[in-house]
Amino acid sequence: MDTSLTLSFVASSIVAVHGLNPTNSSYHAENTWTKGQTLWLKDLLPQNLKTARVMLFGYNANAAFQHSTAGVLEQAQNLLNRVRMKRRRNQAEYRPIIFIAHSLGGIVVKRVNASNRRPHLIRC
Repeated sequence: MDTSLTLSFVASSIVAVHGLNPTNSSYHAENTWTKGQTLWLKDLLPQNLKTARVMLFGYNANAAFQHSTAGVLEQAQNLLNRVRMKRRRNQAEYRPIIFIAHSLGGIVVKRVNASNRRPHLIRC
């Protein structure tokens, strides 16, 4: 079965969550998903998943190396609240959601799943 054709018709939400940022570099959230000048989440993914909504969640990811005002749990709650608001505002609460996570971002996404008290709005 050719899944590329199947995926192109799925109306889904895709949320990318970056990993650690030990050097506190600017635009780390975007640079994680960029090669050369191509931010593949914006430049390539929509070409293959035309009905998908692609979102990028940026957060303070240098917490492992410096003091942070928010830990993993707080970042997970922030992610959960932002995604819920965005989906509610666009009447997309029941779209399938796909998280793409790297490094610390995977831990944040796992915490979203653990702290999600309303799984009918977001399932991980």
